Amino acid sequence: MKDLSAGIVALVPAFILWRLGAITDDAYLYFISGAGAVVLCLLVYYLLAKWHHGGVLVFLTLGIPPMGYIFVAVRYPVFIPLFLVAAVIVLLTALTGAMISDTWSWEGIGINLAFMTTVTFVIIAFGFSLGVVWVESALMATGAFAITRLCEVDLLSWLALFPRRIYQGLENLWR
Repeated sequence: MKDLSAGIVALVPAFILWRLGAITDDAYLYFISGAGAVVLCLLVYYLLAKWHHGGVLVFLTLGIPPMGYIFVAVRYPVFIPLFLVAAVIVLLTALTGAMISDTWSWEGIGINLAFMTTVTFVIIAFGFSLGVVWVESALMATGAFAITRLCEVDLLSWLALFPRRIYQGLENLWR
């Protein structure tokens, strides 16, 4: 249920932008790119959960960010401040996710950092060949997915409480 909740939450930014009218012509691209980002996030998340060798984690957490920084600095130097803000958000998300999910260890933090950096780098590297719209929507979906999944938020279980509460309220009303 946590994966399904994270997948639904990942598409919420595209839905909000669509309903606000901020995206009109490329709305389908936002949803397709968001769905692709969800698939990539699930793939990387479960690969790292199954195979979290120390060398792989060090490469992904300490190797990928400098490669991403160099890519952004060479290709789009105007986005360097945005990259640095994203790096801080990735670090805070990884630490918060490890603390909330009770995996507060070097390995737990490393898995979270490796997940975030790998997915972000793959989206930026391959997305720019498709267009900025693809990268923008995939990064929004990835951020929402990562926050929801790493912090182990289960929205669907929370939503299951509402029909029961409504039924109990109606039952009390009819008595």
